[in-house]
Amino acid sequence: YKFDQIRRLYRQTVDESFQPQDDLEAALHRKGVGFIKYYYYSYVVMVHIAHGSTLLLLLQKKRLPYFPWMLGVEYGSENPITYGAFFAYQYIGMYVHMLLNVSGDAQICYLLGMASTQLDILAKRFQQLRASGDLERSFVGLVERYETVQRMVRDVEQLYSPAFFAQFVVSGLVICATAVKAASMYNTGLENALQHLLYMLTMMYQMFLPCLFGNEVTRKSNDLKTAVYSSHWYRMSVKDRKMIIMLMQRLNKPLAVKAYHFFNYNLQAYTTTLNMAYSVYAVLQRSTEKKNE
Repeated sequence: YKFDQIRRLYRQTVDESFQPQDDLEAALHRKGVGFIKYYYYSYVVMVHIAHGSTLLLLLQKKRLPYFPWMLGVEYGSENPITYGAFFAYQYIGMYVHMLLNVSGDAQICYLLGMASTQLDILAKRFQQLRASGDLERSFVGLVERYETVQRMVRDVEQLYSPAFFAQFVVSGLVICATAVKAASMYNTGLENALQHLLYMLTMMYQMFLPCLFGNEVTRKSNDLKTAVYSSHWYRMSVKDRKMIIMLMQRLNKPLAVKAYHFFNYNLQAYTTTLNMAYSVYAVLQRSTEKKNE
C-alpha cells in the first residue's frame, strides 16, 4: 500500500546528493552504515535463536506450532507422516512470517539510521566553515540539505507512526504476559520457561531498535547547533554572523519522530514502556501467587 513512498525514500538514501564528498565524510558514512548493520545482524541472530528454541521445544513434545488447519485429521505421534507434513507447513510459514517482521523492523531502522548519518555529515560541513567566503558559497546548500533530511524524517514518521504505535502497545502487553508465563513455568519446566524468556527478550529488542535510531536522529540534530558554533564564525563579517545566529535559531528545535502523536521514538519512551510493563507484570504475578495459595 505504501510501496511507492517507501521506494522513494530508499532511492533518496542512495541518491548522489546523499553520497560523501571527501574521505572524512566517507568515514562518517561507513560508520553510520556499520552502526545499522551491527544492530540489524544482532537482531537477526536473536530472532533465530528464539525461533530455534521454539523448534526444539515443539519437536520434543510432538506439538504443532498452531492448531491443525484440517479438522478431523489425526496427526499425533502415532501418525508421523501426517504430523511431519502439518509441522513442516506450519513451521515454514512461521519462519517466513518471522523474516517479514524482521524486514519491516529493519526498514524504519535503516531510514532513520541514514538520516542520522546525513546529520553527521552536515555537522562536519558546518564545522569546516572558516571564513565569510565559505559561508556564502555553501550556506544555501547546507540549509537545503538540512531541509531534505527534515522532510525525510517527517515522511518516515507519517509512514510508520500508526504501525509503530500499535506495535508498542501490543509488544508491551505481550512482554507482560510472556514474563508471567515464564515465571509460572520456571519450577515446572525449564525448557518452557527458557523459550518464553527468549521470546520476551526478542520482543524487547524489537521495541528497542526504532527507539535507538529515533533517539540518534534527535541527538544528532540537536548537536548541529554545537557544530555551527564550532565554526570560525568570529572571523566572519557582521552580516554573516547574523546569518549564523538565524541558523542556530532555526536549529533550536531538534528533529523528533513521534509514534502517532503520543510519544517520541527515543530511549526514554522505551524505558518508560518497560517500567509500565514491569508494573503490570508485578500485579499479575502477585494475583497469580494469591490464587495458587
